[in-house]
Amino acid sequence: MTTQAIFTDRITVGAARRTADGYLVADAKVARTGVQEYLGSELGRPDLPVVRVYRPADEVFSDATLRSFAHRPMTLEHPRQGQVDASNWKQLAIGHTGSEVVRDGDFVRVPLVLMDSAAITAYESGKRELSMGYSAEIHFEAGTAPDGQHYDAVQRKIANNHCALTDTARGGRELHIDSAQHSAVPVLDAATFRKQLTDGGPTRLTDHELDMLSQQLAANAAAAHRPPTMVRSAPVRNAAAGPSLSEIAYSEMCDRLQRGARG
Repeated sequence: MTTQAIFTDRITVGAARRTADGYLVADAKVARTGVQEYLGSELGRPDLPVVRVYRPADEVFSDATLRSFAHRPMTLEHPRQGQVDASNWKQLAIGHTGSEVVRDGDFVRVPLVLMDSAAITAYESGKRELSMGYSAEIHFEAGTAPDGQHYDAVQRKIANNHCALTDTARGGRELHIDSAQHSAVPVLDAATFRKQLTDGGPTRLTDHELDMLSQQLAANAAAAHRPPTMVRSAPVRNAAAGPSLSEIAYSEMCDRLQRGARG
């Protein structure tokens, strides 16, 4: 089984510098090989809570994929349309990636420049993360990666579209410009969610938690053939998911959010 999907992967900006013209330039590690976790609902498989997707080196470092990292428009957050093209570039572009795309171990390193003053101000005010927006084919075929990790599907024909400057990544900081250290994506399971709802004081859920809960609820609802009570729309992205929410947690979440738990 093969499906086409649009993804966003998160990385953190660091070691940036200003040019004489006031632009902001940096090098960023924007992609890596290996196994990453996605919600099944993100990949058209609501029957699967989590899909472990393998990005093989021959796909990540293929000539076509590496070329697609170059000269990509940069945007302030991901466009509502999902992709950038000739019809919306003028309204969305705040800079671009460069042409000197190189392999750096298991990573892809790309130069980039922010040219829009508002975007540079946003960066200096704390909007420090990048998110690559790209499309890829997902082939559902199980196997074991070279590092021993099991996977459920393989990502192929990666085509990068844009690079967005974003707030703190709801899916967790994955790649850092100054470090090849991979940090685990936070997992929100039913027990953690219940504790957050029942502990004293008003509940304030983070954007990441709301997105995780909403997407998991959508997956649960689809599996149970019932319409979800609340689904927050969000671009497809790299994310990890914990066990499916229980019916009690489902009801608690809907009730609490409808009473203003977003904060």
